[in-house]
Amino acid sequence: MHELQGTHYETLGVAPGTPPDAVRRAYVDLARRLHPDRFVDAGPGERTDADRRMREVNEAFRILGNPGRRVAYDTELLRARTVGSAREKVSGAAPTATGRVTGDLFTDTDVVDTRSVIVRALPWLLLLGALGAIFVFTAYATGGGPAEDDLAGSCVLPDTRQLATPVSCATDGARLVQAVVLSAGGCPPGTDVFQPADRDTALCLAP
Repeated sequence: MHELQGTHYETLGVAPGTPPDAVRRAYVDLARRLHPDRFVDAGPGERTDADRRMREVNEAFRILGNPGRRVAYDTELLRARTVGSAREKVSGAAPTATGRVTGDLFTDTDVVDTRSVIVRALPWLLLLGALGAIFVFTAYATGGGPAEDDLAGSCVLPDTRQLATPVSCATDGARLVQAVVLSAGGCPPGTDVFQPADRDTALCLAP
């Protein structure tokens, strides 16, 4: 069976069934490794490549980090995989990264073994069901509280649970939030990126 290549999951280095928290951790790790500060002394080619990879990582997390967009994306992957597998069975052509075939355009693709298609699609359907249950549970577990104020200009205390608790700037270990951005790649040079597990935005902490 041919695997889909170039997916957002591969960009972040995680499997399709990875829980949301693990997806976020993978994104934060990549964002730190691709931060512009790490490539100050690199050549133009390396900086350009890192910038391109950072854009890909940000786009992957924009999709996979949002429950609704992730379900829609997984549905598209399932559709592309199913259609590609069905056409491959008929024409013998291998599907491309998007599930399209590269064989004869005039092959009769209506002659498809429905049972085979259903059997191939079943694991993905079960996966989508499990992901949907995880997203619903996460939404109920984290919803209902008051909206957080913008933390820019205040101090937080990062902890090992990947949370940033607002504290007085006089507190030991407190870090000043210099900016709040939509993705870790948007932090200005010279700041430390921190992606709290309970926020969709990233914090740029002053050194």
